[in-house]
Amino acid sequence: MRNKKFWALFFSMIPGAGHMYLGLSKKGLQLMALFFIAIGFADVLHLSMVAGLIPIIWFYSVFDVRKCYELNVQPNDNQDIKIPWSGKETKILGYIFIFMGAISIVNEIIFPMLDVVLGWRTIHSIKTGILSAVFIVIGLKLIIGRKVINDPSRLLKSPSKRGESN
Repeated sequence: MRNKKFWALFFSMIPGAGHMYLGLSKKGLQLMALFFIAIGFADVLHLSMVAGLIPIIWFYSVFDVRKCYELNVQPNDNQDIKIPWSGKETKILGYIFIFMGAISIVNEIIFPMLDVVLGWRTIHSIKTGILSAVFIVIGLKLIIGRKVINDPSRLLKSPSKRGESN
């Protein structure tokens, strides 16, 4: 039994392989695909933020294999990674993809064109300024949040009848 734990942890060095060894093929395949797709995106798009996901996926895989082994999770193909496809999480994921696409266009198309005119130091300063502004806006949005309506009676009235009297 101890030998199985060693091999599970050994195979977990490649994300997904340890899960496959334990019989969790679907979850293993999902992790492996996520890991190699992240490497591909990081390489093709030259985005360091995508490259930052690679160690997170790797550590998750190693620790999840250990947890699955210790909890004696039974092999089945129903076990998978829970990815929300509806609700607020989907919007956040959509914003992340839009942001990554916009950064990729700016980084790979616009800045190389401007480099001919402005020079690499100016381009570097512009990149830093834009990224800093984006972080400030995101931080402010998180701090301020949404405004909550304190008057519940306002929610019951329709917008067209607010100004009318009965």
